[in-house]
Amino acid sequence: MLKKICRLWLQSAGWKIKNPLPPEIKQAIIVVAPHTSNWDFIYGMGACDLLELNIRFAIKQEWVRFPLRKLFLSLGALPIERKTDHTKKRSGMTKKMIELFSDKQQPLMLLVTPEGSRSRVSRWHTGFYHIARQAHVPIVVAYLDYARKEVGMGPIFFASEDMQQDMRKILDFCNTITPKYPEQYQAL
Repeated sequence: MLKKICRLWLQSAGWKIKNPLPPEIKQAIIVVAPHTSNWDFIYGMGACDLLELNIRFAIKQEWVRFPLRKLFLSLGALPIERKTDHTKKRSGMTKKMIELFSDKQQPLMLLVTPEGSRSRVSRWHTGFYHIARQAHVPIVVAYLDYARKEVGMGPIFFASEDMQQDMRKILDFCNTITPKYPEQYQAL
């Protein structure tokens, strides 16, 4: 129901869908960037509904509690417990995410915001890259361009052995997108 409301909001605000995901892609890591506003979530959910994407996304466990628990879970939330031991947390979380892709017959689009925040950051989290590489699923770069009022898919590729080159490809594309709050995005 909420996705349908987001869809109507997206359409009534005059947004367009560009470059939808090719239908043969059933599993992928969808990297959404730049991410500078909570509006990204609303427009993104509307786009997912229009594109009929069955998405999942990691979210802080603190957000998935009463009264929002049922709502977030129905939208595809995967509550993530944050711990102080970042090494254990990251490796455990990465392993759990890889396991989600184990059933190759089950469609799964795992949405990630590598900035990890809506605030300006100097580096991105790279767990999504390791998940895509180990799960053998493509990385799809999705975007919301507020200047053009477009939601769409950019580059689609499989992670190679050269993470630096692959990240450059993603960042170069993202640096062409206008986020809601450009001052909160640092082109890397």
